[in-house]
Amino acid sequence: MNVTVTARHCRIHDSDRERALSRVGRLNRYEPRMAEGDVIFEEEGAVKRAEVRVRVDGGQVQVARADGDTFRAAVDLAVQKMTRQLKRKRERKVDHQAPTSKSPEPARRMTTG
Repeated sequence: MNVTVTARHCRIHDSDRERALSRVGRLNRYEPRMAEGDVIFEEEGAVKRAEVRVRVDGGQVQVARADGDTFRAAVDLAVQKMTRQLKRKRERKVDHQAPTSKSPEPARRMTTG
């Protein structure tokens, strides 16, 4: 999976960039069809914001945004939100599948004795 990190109107440290890459890369366990991920950092005054976008094969895009005191806190919160979204999406997909059919047990004859 290809992950892109972008900083808008701010500078981010290499440690924050590496953390974002590793955290978003691990989201693949919740959605194995992930094609690409984006992490966008923004700063407005004292508020640090992180946005995580994940593109899934088939054209679906999931987005999670979070604010924090630091970029590290913001990206952690955004990844937690994305994790919840992907888990919920996967559970819904699994729950709506048709139940597996089991072979019926043969009818038993009752005898009186």
